[in-house]
Amino acid sequence: PGPGGDATDAPSDGAGDGAVRAELRAYLVSAFGHPARLDYGTGHECSFFVLLFALFKMGALGPSEEHLRTAVLSCTAEYLRVTRSIQTEYLLEPAGSHGVWGLDDYHCLPFYFGACQLIHNGGTRRSGGDGPEDPREAGRDEEYPPDCVNDDALLEELHPHYLYFGCVRFIKQIKRGAPFAESSPMLHDITGLPNWSKVAAGLLRLFEGEVLDKLPVVQHFVFGGIFKADWEPSATPRTAPSYTFSPQTVDGEGGDAAGTAAAAAAKAAPAGSFAENTKAPWATAPRTAPSYTFSPQTADGKDGDAAGTAAAAAARATAAAARAAVPAGSFAEHTRAPWAK
Repeated sequence: PGPGGDATDAPSDGAGDGAVRAELRAYLVSAFGHPARLDYGTGHECSFFVLLFALFKMGALGPSEEHLRTAVLSCTAEYLRVTRSIQTEYLLEPAGSHGVWGLDDYHCLPFYFGACQLIHNGGTRRSGGDGPEDPREAGRDEEYPPDCVNDDALLEELHPHYLYFGCVRFIKQIKRGAPFAESSPMLHDITGLPNWSKVAAGLLRLFEGEVLDKLPVVQHFVFGGIFKADWEPSATPRTAPSYTFSPQTVDGEGGDAAGTAAAAAAKAAPAGSFAENTKAPWATAPRTAPSYTFSPQTADGKDGDAAGTAAAAAARATAAAARAAVPAGSFAEHTRAPWAK
């Protein structure tokens, strides 16, 4: 068993070994994009990191979390080298990208791991690892604060050593010619944060909200004997609303108990209160059914009331007078519809 695991994490029998290989193969195959849709997104990226997690649980990456930390940084750098070449060579479609308002078209976790790598990056800046202290960095708590990504020369110098700088440098290369604040507004806003601890905390929240909380992403996760789906949900399951936005009655019709109570409370607002003063006029006026249809059909009292009958009779009399005023043989006489006579 690996660190933090149990005997079921690394089965020793032949059947168990086959299941482990099948599970690891599924994570690896899914880590480089979809073969039919030709797209790549954070779900494929997560598959790769699940693979690293599974290997760590089996003890393949070392016995301690320090080994896992080193493996994640080194393996992620090589993984990005491969995926970026695939993305540019085959023009993979970004899966679930937010465009210019997103962090990156394809990746999320490398930015987070890169920010964690830069937390408390003390010491002095040295060229190639051996060199004099840079006087520009004297007195800073962190040698390379978040706003140093605006220095293109510094990115060229440090991108082989720091994961975050490599990610930003790649984005600037593929969006060459556009101002950084316009091509990557979210990354540009990050440069205003005071330290990398805040950057890492924000990126972790972004990953949880935009990746782990999105069903179109997590529905493709593969679970097995190593990466198990045996946790307790941390969020309350969502339920559909049981009544409409504004229940219409207080007698139980047109709404449920909660809706009826809400409607009753609204109707019982004291006179002069804010709720009372902001009511629409028709919300307080008594409702009555119309006494006749839009156009009363008879003048003898049928299908209408007294007012409707009088209105219909007046309309018919006016029409008869107009017809009588038309001279025989005139244009109006010849163009009448047959039923107008």
